[in-house]
Amino acid sequence: MRCSTLLFVASLAAPCAAESQAGRLPPASIREDIGSFRAFLGGDNSYSEAARAEMQRRLAALETAADTVGPAWFELEIARLVALADNGHTNAQAASRSTRFNRIPLRLTPLTDGFYVLRAHSAQADLLGARLVAIDGRAIADVRKVVHTLTGGTTEWRDRFAPYTFESPQQLQALGQAREADAATYRFQLADGRAVDRRIVAELPDINRPRNGTARWMFPAVALPNEGPGWRSLLPVDKAPW
Repeated sequence: MRCSTLLFVASLAAPCAAESQAGRLPPASIREDIGSFRAFLGGDNSYSEAARAEMQRRLAALETAADTVGPAWFELEIARLVALADNGHTNAQAASRSTRFNRIPLRLTPLTDGFYVLRAHSAQADLLGARLVAIDGRAIADVRKVVHTLTGGTTEWRDRFAPYTFESPQQLQALGQAREADAATYRFQLADGRAVDRRIVAELPDINRPRNGTARWMFPAVALPNEGPGWRSLLPVDKAPW
């Protein structure tokens, strides 16, 4: 996706976060954004004829629902429409989106057999190294299928960006995958095989929050700008082979 396209999608999303306190977006603003989005992507050659038809159908449905659309659902539906190109390049950035919605104080990374906690705030440090099993009673395999619709490309590519959504109860609720917008109950499997259910309250949206990619959490515990104190990584600095 061209850089200008990413900036355009971000510009549509930015007012949504600002309006999130009210829980509703002005219908006129939604329709204006949809019109701009339709015109902009109308000239994007990334979409097949079938994908373009699907996008136009869903944009029309989004316009019809403009009076009741919330900020999270609106932005996520836009992301799903962008992802219909399914080429790995034409995507709405999950990293940028993560700063506009809440996020729990731990970081997940996809590995061969699942999503693992590789970085966490001290209050959740006992979960370092644990594998995510479920969210609010939904198997992570099922949640993953839904979250994958937000990103186009291969399964592995989609997995790289899925944690940004797994870590946000607000986004998960909008997708129908969490009961509450401010917290969710996560089930983990610890290294010793024990299962742990943990209700984790999310931190508020923060445009200055680090938006590093999931591969970053495989590196040692080095403080990140604007991250705040108390964060720990699974891999200590003195144990890192690199």
